[in-house]
Amino acid sequence: MEPDIAVIEIGYHNYAPTKDAAYQASGQVSAKIIQSLLDAGLSKDTIETQAVSLQTVFQPDRDWTADERRERQFQANQTWIIRVPVADAEKVVDSAIAGGANAISSVDWTVADPASLDARVNEAAVAKARTLAETMVQKLGAKVGELLYASNSNPPDAGGNRGFGTGSGSGMGGSAGHFSTEPVIRLFPRKVRRNVTVYAVFALD
Repeated sequence: MEPDIAVIEIGYHNYAPTKDAAYQASGQVSAKIIQSLLDAGLSKDTIETQAVSLQTVFQPDRDWTADERRERQFQANQTWIIRVPVADAEKVVDSAIAGGANAISSVDWTVADPASLDARVNEAAVAKARTLAETMVQKLGAKVGELLYASNSNPPDAGGNRGFGTGSGSGMGGSAGHFSTEPVIRLFPRKVRRNVTVYAVFALD
């Protein structure tokens, strides 16, 4: 089915010659990123911190110059997970980049009610199992009775589908009215899919 929720991972990574400089720069830019998202109309409860790190650069890139190695003794990193309606995904990416984010790690496409989707998938799988059982017992001159037992071997996939998918382009409806310009990047949501294997035991009448 078509997704209605986009889960976007954004981040900011920076280098500095000292620990304090790396930490302060990360904090300053991070504040700008969050403010840019809030100014775009997002609420704080849609933004979650995914990771925060501050560490020494132990293995400098071989292509760095001597000056770059001196200026990149420490590195800081912050990432956030943002959940918004699919219609707002493109503008969220634009707002994050405008605020200073320099990494977009992933975009997951999912549904607001994954439990309902999982229930539909399981129901469909059991129905297919009954059809298969009916085909198998036709030669015996019998018929399939009530369902005695069923088990689902695949746990629900609440994360949806990751990546820049194919499918219908997202619109700019819903709460996208907060945004005033056309998006720079175009995202194409991937349909949310569920695969399940059901073992079913039916009575034989």
